[in-house]
Amino acid sequence: MKFFDIFRPKKQEPRVARTARQLPDFLVIGVQKGGTSWLWDQLRQHPKIWMPPFKELQFFNHEFIPSHRNFTTNHCDKAIKRLIEKKKTLNNPARKLAWDTYLEKISRNPKPSLEWYKDCFSFPIKPWMIRGDISPAYCTIPEEGVTYVKELLPDAKIIMIVRNPLKRVISHLRMKISVTGRNVESFTTAQWHGFIDDENLYQRGIYSQYIPRWERHFGNQITFLPFDMIRNDPAAFLGKVTHHLAIKPFTPKAAEKPIHVTEKHPIPEPIVKLLEERTAAEWAYLQSRFPADFLELCQH
Repeated sequence: MKFFDIFRPKKQEPRVARTARQLPDFLVIGVQKGGTSWLWDQLRQHPKIWMPPFKELQFFNHEFIPSHRNFTTNHCDKAIKRLIEKKKTLNNPARKLAWDTYLEKISRNPKPSLEWYKDCFSFPIKPWMIRGDISPAYCTIPEEGVTYVKELLPDAKIIMIVRNPLKRVISHLRMKISVTGRNVESFTTAQWHGFIDDENLYQRGIYSQYIPRWERHFGNQITFLPFDMIRNDPAAFLGKVTHHLAIKPFTPKAAEKPIHVTEKHPIPEPIVKLLEERTAAEWAYLQSRFPADFLELCQH
């Protein structure tokens, strides 16, 4: 060894510790109807990010929210079947072989178990890439669930998108109506109440519980981003995401194009008033937690 080699900074080793574990480096934990599908579509284009080929692995909520399990299992089964069908269209033999191996792995273990979750991140990637999981139901998991996330992913970066609670719940309501295929103009008052009295409508937006819970465990590893910035300045929004993940910014294709646009079913004013009353406490919490300029970008 030469004398001056002693004083030269050591070359940094590639980040292999986490990649060898086959677990994500970051989570986007919500909220539902907060632009997470758009963000998943954008981040998949980043050259340094790898995410499983379907959104919402739903592992942590499956583990800690028993009422989610029928949905999460069916969701993952259907997603894998779609991937198997899509693989049939690949023409590159080497790529097809890689996908054969990957799909065999994510099909063999019970879903969504921990072994299955690890398999979902087993696709071979470059050692300098990072892995991510975007599942908006994660924000809802209980205290013991967040404790488990911290134990499993101690260095993970966390992202939560914040949207006005009333606007979020209206969007969620419209999505539920769209799934039924029913005509809202024929709804009676009782039918409207059948929708808005469903507790699941509000569960995805209880910021006053979720934000302190995740902050207790992840501190400055978590960042909060305002929903309206996606529409007003998508490049700036993505810049904040990449800054938090400590990777270079990028310019994705079609960043201005919305994903999963909810049909704007007309909602009677008395129903909107009731929704406003039921979400008022969460809006008051956000007003106490974030500055006014942040909340200005959470209104729609």
